[in-house]
Amino acid sequence: MNSARTTLSCISGLALVLSASACSGGDSSTAATTTIAPGAASSLGTTPPSTAAKSVPGTGTKIPVNQTITDPDFEDTFVVKNVVRGFPIPDRFPAIKDSRELVLVELEITTGTKFSNVVGRSSFSVVTDDGTPNASSGSFEAEMTAAGYPTLVDVRTGKTGSGWVAFVVAPLNSKMLGLKYKRGAGKVIGSEQTIPAKDYGVPLVQ
Repeated sequence: MNSARTTLSCISGLALVLSASACSGGDSSTAATTTIAPGAASSLGTTPPSTAAKSVPGTGTKIPVNQTITDPDFEDTFVVKNVVRGFPIPDRFPAIKDSRELVLVELEITTGTKFSNVVGRSSFSVVTDDGTPNASSGSFEAEMTAAGYPTLVDVRTGKTGSGWVAFVVAPLNSKMLGLKYKRGAGKVIGSEQTIPAKDYGVPLVQ
């Protein structure tokens, strides 16, 4: 593989959204589905995050994380800055208001130039202490923006972007939370080279 940007083709089950030249185009927030089986192998960080929580009335409790996920195959970097626990679930969601926790995660994403790809919120999930994965949600953008938590937008090849991602988490009040990033599999167009899928993770609260 040379140093020039290489285009990947889709492989069945691809979770990472690639550019239109590689896959069917579309917004990564809808085109990909993050599915992480409980107990799946991952590279969990070993440095515990800070627990200096700051509670802001009406917006949940903000906890600094300051963890970094690095994907050497794609040369992507994900800085996990903060997590907010207990963000208020709007009254328009009565079915989950008393049975789920709304968790926000602040990410700064820098994508490499080795492959053409797009990284969005759907590549991430929050895992609770019983191993339950919880996919991201785009249903709370208005409330997040109003509270000062601008949402993450898709980050394309060779770019940097930052913002917050929402997760509706169950079980309620889980003691431990971790963030998982699922890197999808791909095949380099014009060659036989394939890149296997891989999960990465860091602790959020422990």
